[in-house]
Amino acid sequence: MTREEVKARIEEIGIFPGIRASSADQAVYAAKTLYDAGVPVAEITMTVPGAVNAISELAQKYPDMVVGAGTVLDKETAERCLDFGARFLTSTGLVPEVIGSALKRGVVVIPGALTPTEVIAAWKAGADYVKICPTGAMGGELYIRSLKLPRRANGT
Repeated sequence: MTREEVKARIEEIGIFPGIRASSADQAVYAAKTLYDAGVPVAEITMTVPGAVNAISELAQKYPDMVVGAGTVLDKETAERCLDFGARFLTSTGLVPEVIGSALKRGVVVIPGALTPTEVIAAWKAGADYVKICPTGAMGGELYIRSLKLPRRANGT
């Protein structure tokens, strides 16, 4: 599946559920349940013990499923996830080396960002999407809306 096909699938579904589980087996079960329910997109977070094994199993058993790796915080983890079949990478912050690994391999990348400066830096670095997090302490939905609103020089 190409980068453009992965982006199209994510946009078609509208979400990429993050799976956090106590084991790789539980993560695979959760992803399979999503797949069977018509949601063929899942992010396996690196907080799952054996996460790369879960990614590999899902990528092999469900080739039309878009399986991604989440909470990817360094280049080595990014490369390992891609080697095991991840079709997208996410992180909880702006990690340029993760973006670089994804772009070099032609894979969708979704870094985390919070401030307007980080969001702009993520776009300029080549991110396909930007995950705004954590938003709760910043006002949640209102903060997201304020990031999207264009502002004039006079503040209106």
